Amino acid sequence: MKTPFRFLTPSRFHRAAIVTLLTASVAACSSVETLRTSSINAADAEVKAVRETASSPAGTAPRSEPSKEPNTLLDVLLANGSLTLAEYEALAKPQPPAPTAEDEPSFTIDGKGLRFKSADGESSMKVGGRVQVDGNFHSREVGINGDTQDGTELRRARFEMKGRLPENLIWAAEVDFGNDGSDVKDFWLGLDPESGPSWVVGHQKQPFSLGVEMSSNDIPFVERGIDNFLIIPFIDRAIGIRAQDNTDNVFWAAGIFGESVQPTSVDDEGWGAVARVVGTPIHEDGQVLHLAARGAYRMPEDGSNSVRIRDESTNMSNLRIVDTGVITDVDAVSMYGVEATYVHGPFSIGGELNQLQVDRTGGDFDFSSWHVQATYSLTGESREDAYRIDSGEFKRLRAAEGERAWELAARFATIDLNDNGLSGGA
Repeated sequence: MKTPFRFLTPSRFHRAAIVTLLTASVAACSSVETLRTSSINAADAEVKAVRETASSPAGTAPRSEPSKEPNTLLDVLLANGSLTLAEYEALAKPQPPAPTAEDEPSFTIDGKGLRFKSADGESSMKVGGRVQVDGNFHSREVGINGDTQDGTELRRARFEMKGRLPENLIWAAEVDFGNDGSDVKDFWLGLDPESGPSWVVGHQKQPFSLGVEMSSNDIPFVERGIDNFLIIPFIDRAIGIRAQDNTDNVFWAAGIFGESVQPTSVDDEGWGAVARVVGTPIHEDGQVLHLAARGAYRMPEDGSNSVRIRDESTNMSNLRIVDTGVITDVDAVSMYGVEATYVHGPFSIGGELNQLQVDRTGGDFDFSSWHVQATYSLTGESREDAYRIDSGEFKRLRAAEGERAWELAARFATIDLNDNGLSGGA
C-alpha cells in the first residue's frame, strides 16, 4: 500500500530554500527601487513647484514645463526641507568672480619712475625726477668782457609727480632744486577727454618752438641753442590756459598766458597769446617730415614797459656775448617762426627760424635767430620711433632692451640783435 506523503531529501530541501530566498530578495529589491523612484518623483515635483511659484507673477498660475531631474545640491536640499525658499533664492543668486591680480591696485618701479594705478584703472600717478650735472670751461679771448666761471654745477635736480584722476582729469607738479635754489616748473590741472581738445590751467610751457617744447631729457644736446635766447624771455613757462588737439598728421596748440610764478614789483603783469601748428606730410616706418609754424604776441608789464634780450655762454657763467641792454617805451612784442625736421632711418636734419619785432615809441626793432642741426645714430636707432604727433615733438632716442644707443650730433646757431642803431651784438 502506497503512502500519500512524500519526504524531501536534504539536498532537495536546500535547493527549494535557496529558490525561495532568491525570490524574496528580488521582490525586496523591486520594492526599494519603487520607493526610490517615488522619492525622486516627489522631489522633482516639489522643486518644479517652487521654481514655478518663484518665477510666476502674483495671481497667475505657474507655467507648465516638462519635468526635470533635480540637478543641483540646492534643489535636493530644498526638496527635503533642509533649506527654506528664501535661503534657496539667496544661495541661487550668481556670485561675483573671485578677485584676481588685475583687480588689485598696482605698484611698479622701472625706468619711468614709481608708478601707481588704482584697481579700477581710473586713477594713476607717476613719481620721477632727473639729475643733470654740467662741467664748464671757457677759453678767454682778448676783447671779450664779462665774468666767466669755470667748474661744475648741479644743472637740474627735479622732482616730479603727475597722474590721472576719474572724469578724465590730469595733473602735474614739478620742482627744480638745481642752480642753488628751488624753482616751480610745472604745476597744473587739466581735462583730457576721449575726443576733442585737452585743456590745461596752471603754470606750464607755452606752445612756441620745437626746441623749447622738448624736454631737457629729450634734446640731443647738453643745452638748447643760442637762438632760443631771443624768445625765452617772452615764451618761457607762465601761468595761463592752454588747449591742444591732434589728428594722425596734424597737431595744434594755443593759449593765453600771464607771467611766471615769480613775484613781480610792477602794478599789472604782462600777458600774451601764442599758437603753434604742426603737420607731418610724411610719417611712415623709419621716416618722418615734421613742419611747423608758430606765432606769439605779448604786452609787457605795466610800470616798466621795457624788455632786455641777452645770451649766456653757459648756465653757470655770467658772460654775455650779446646784450641789447634795457629797451624802454615798449608797447608790444610780436614773434613768429617756422621749423622743419626730416628723419630718414638713423639720420636726421632740422632747424628753426625766429623773428622778433619790438613795437615801441621812438622806433621799432627787428631781431632774428636760427639754428641748423643734424644727428646720426651709430647703433641704428631712428628718431622716427621717438616722434609723437600728439605733442608735436620728438622724445629721446631709445635703444633696444638690454642695448646701448650712441649718437653723433652737431649744431650751428646764430642770433642777431643789431637793428635801427641798436648794437646788441650778433
